[in-house]
Amino acid sequence: MSFAWSRFDYRAKEPGEHHRLIVAAMRAKLVQNPGVKKVLASTGDLILKPDHRQQPDDPPEWRYFEIWMQLRAEMRASGKS
Repeated sequence: MSFAWSRFDYRAKEPGEHHRLIVAAMRAKLVQNPGVKKVLASTGDLILKPDHRQQPDDPPEWRYFEIWMQLRAEMRASGKS
């Protein structure tokens, strides 16, 4: 896979460039969309789950539910929830 003329592994076993790109896009969505921020904050301490079947060897960037929980924790820690 490539982005901005940079090639990287699409199915890395460990978080890499693709994972960083996905997290950055999700963070931008959260910052730019007050509705997303409100919904995420309203989940409280719920453990978010995928809406599809996950495989144990799926790449970290496919685990959107975990990324959202990470962003929610960052939001709380910064006092911006």
